[in-house]
Order: sequence, then structure tokens, then C-alpha cells
Amino acid sequence: MLRKFFRIIMGTSAVLPDAKQSPAVPALKIIQKERELIKRESQVGSTLFGAVPKGHSRDFFCLDQSTWVWHEQWIANDGKTNCNLQIRYEFQPRGVLKTIDGVYSGYINGQELTDLISAIQQYHKRVASEVYGYQLNYA
Repeated sequence: MLRKFFRIIMGTSAVLPDAKQSPAVPALKIIQKERELIKRESQVGSTLFGAVPKGHSRDFFCLDQSTWVWHEQWIANDGKTNCNLQIRYEFQPRGVLKTIDGVYSGYINGQELTDLISAIQQYHKRVASEVYGYQLNYA
């Protein structure tokens, strides 16, 4: 994930130890670090759409090269029911396919697509700064 980030942002690969090349860095540590970074990225992404309501948890992150995930969890008004919503946006050659809780919703367009692209741009800019300490200079 970090290598992907550096390729996107800087156009180069990150200089990170490779588990296959370096026996001193176990693969498990690399996996744990990637999970930690995804969690930190997700925390930044969760605030892109405003404050997270009390009693809610929210995640918005890049899962892989073509998939973005929005996940929200909360307790219903009855105080007992645990509610979840997961939306996946998969970038495909035909467009961006939206899946809600595992059910295909179709390809997005118009304002929804514009808003998603704007959120992704804000995400990249804030994650670069807040997680990795880089400043991106694009609109």
C-alpha cells in the first residue's frame, strides 16, 4: 500500500524493505504496518464528509488500486440494534461500479461521480500531509 502511495504521489517506488529480500523484516511486520497505515488513512478519510455523528463510526479508504470503501456503523434509535452500511466503489473500464452492502447498485454518474472524485482528491491531499508528511500541490 505504501509503495502504491509513493508511486501515485511521487512517481517512484518507496524504499521499503521487501519481505522476500530481507529476512530481518518478517512479512508479518510488513502486513501489520500496512494495516496500521490503512487504519490511519481511514481515520483521515472518515472526516472528509463532516463530523462523525455521536455513536457512529465511519471509515473511507482506498482498499486497492481500483476499490474505495465507505463504511459506517451505528446503534439504531432503539439503542439495541447495530446498523452497518458499506459502500464500495470499483473503478472499472466501463465506469465506477457502486455496491451497497454487497448488492450491485449500478454505475454512478453525474453529481455522485463528481462528489466521489472530489472526495478522493481531498483524501489523497490530506493523507499525504497528515499520515505521510508530504504536501501535494494540485487543485
